[in-house]
Amino acid sequence: MHKNKIRGVVLALAVTLGVTTLTTGCSLVSVNPEKDNQQVIAEIDGQSMTKESFNNYMAYYDLYYTANGNSMPTGSKLTEFKKDLLDSLVQVGAMTAQAKKDNITIDEAAAESQAQTALDSLKTSAGNKYDSTLSKYNTNNDSFTQFMKTFMVDNSYASECYSKHMDYLKEHPEEELDQVVGKINDEEIKRGIYNYYYINEEITSYYSGGQGLQTDDESVKETNESIFNSIAQNKALIKYCEDNNIEIKQEEIDNALQTKQSIQKMMFQTDDELNQYLENYFLTKEKYDEYQKEDAKGTAAGQAIQAKVTEDIKVNDTDLRKYYKDHKDSYDESTVSAEHILTEDEALANEIYDKAKDVKTKEDFEKIMNEYKSNEKVKEATDLGAFNKEKMVSEFSDAAFGMDKNSVSKPVKTEYGYHIIYVYDKNDAGEASFEDKKDEITKAVKEEKGTEDYNKLKEDLLKKEKIDIYDIKTTLESYMDQLKSELNIQVYEKKVQ
Repeated sequence: MHKNKIRGVVLALAVTLGVTTLTTGCSLVSVNPEKDNQQVIAEIDGQSMTKESFNNYMAYYDLYYTANGNSMPTGSKLTEFKKDLLDSLVQVGAMTAQAKKDNITIDEAAAESQAQTALDSLKTSAGNKYDSTLSKYNTNNDSFTQFMKTFMVDNSYASECYSKHMDYLKEHPEEELDQVVGKINDEEIKRGIYNYYYINEEITSYYSGGQGLQTDDESVKETNESIFNSIAQNKALIKYCEDNNIEIKQEEIDNALQTKQSIQKMMFQTDDELNQYLENYFLTKEKYDEYQKEDAKGTAAGQAIQAKVTEDIKVNDTDLRKYYKDHKDSYDESTVSAEHILTEDEALANEIYDKAKDVKTKEDFEKIMNEYKSNEKVKEATDLGAFNKEKMVSEFSDAAFGMDKNSVSKPVKTEYGYHIIYVYDKNDAGEASFEDKKDEITKAVKEEKGTEDYNKLKEDLLKKEKIDIYDIKTTLESYMDQLKSELNIQVYEKKVQ
């Protein structure tokens, strides 16, 4: 699901005495400006679109980029840029033609007024580069002015036309949702479930990175693969449970559903907000909930399989003792009780240490904590209570467990900043014995091995799924395919390269 867009960067086309020259090897081929402008680059419903429009559109972007401190692309990026520009012109032209067939009306005078405002702004920004930029693209002020007015009017027609089309699809969502977008094994995957998983990907992207999904071709490909893998994996996990008599508990489905809904509620405060968002994908809340429940069933199926795999794992004493040896620190029941002041400012940390270094009582350190709590550079000033060595990051634990009772540390640097630590109690309980912790170790070893085996099983299941992803088009692209057929649209892309 991708969006056509104008991609730009780098340098403008070469110009010699106002005539564009096309370089091929070592020769220069001059282009007759008048003939170049009259080339037909597209035909829409029997009407010809000439290269004059395209040249003016190129001039517009050159002026726009210049006004914003950017420059036009070159090389392969320029080729791609020109294709996008032509696509944009044809889209606007096609929807304008359809709008007029459908007797759609717009305020043409208002559109022309907007065009004049944009034109005046471009002229002001370009200054003395305005005429030379137009000349670069075989155009002039009269032609460019007329193009701006016509394009702005046509763009208004196109916008209204597409809005009407979207309204129609919202009344007849099955025309979108029943489209087949791929296959998993012999099962057709329709756009409805695809849209549900696409929404999940987008919500995850916003939740984890603060922005929506990327729409470049490579990112779109990765998103589609992720969507189909998720659908296939959920189906495979549910089938595995059915084939192996593994119960998918309703309680686990409900828990998985609650987790998905909690993330959803972080993005949408009310059902109205969610409904407005779902409308963009032609889904109702009821249909979305239906897909979400099936998705939760897949999650619960995975959890049931993992639990069964873990339960079936056999462990021996050698494995358990090795785990105990490798994780000895976690079985040290010694604790330290401490307070700390945390800041990212090293100079402030040193200042606090100088003030606190001779403190010998908890009450005196708390006076210093209270003094610095309101400092905007202090992230935390609090009593941490008793903790074992595994609970804190290693730099903090090493410092705290190495201190004497009723002493203050020099600033200790961790990933969070600089800590001034005051230790007010220590309990040197020592390590718990292997026998005391054997049950706990057994559970940990089985869970660790169970996770590894379950992940391998999931990979193997997914490899067995035959996934076929079709060319998935946006609503706009699908509509353009429809218009190209109905309006007998022909596009001559080579004439603009």
